[in-house]
Amino acid sequence: MTNREYLNNLSNDKFTDLILAKIAEFQEKNFDAELDIFDIVDGTRIDFEMWLEEKI
Repeated sequence: MTNREYLNNLSNDKFTDLILAKIAEFQEKNFDAELDIFDIVDGTRIDFEMWLEEKI
């Protein structure tokens, strides 16, 4: 089962909590004062898409 498949089985509240927590984690990881906001957003999006497809 991938993270995406797991998320599809959650209640709306739990789904929202998990998505927001994971995005915050990726934004913190991708934050670099040398980058502009678009680079940070792109890094977060790419990491998030990869995370969705990971097996759990």
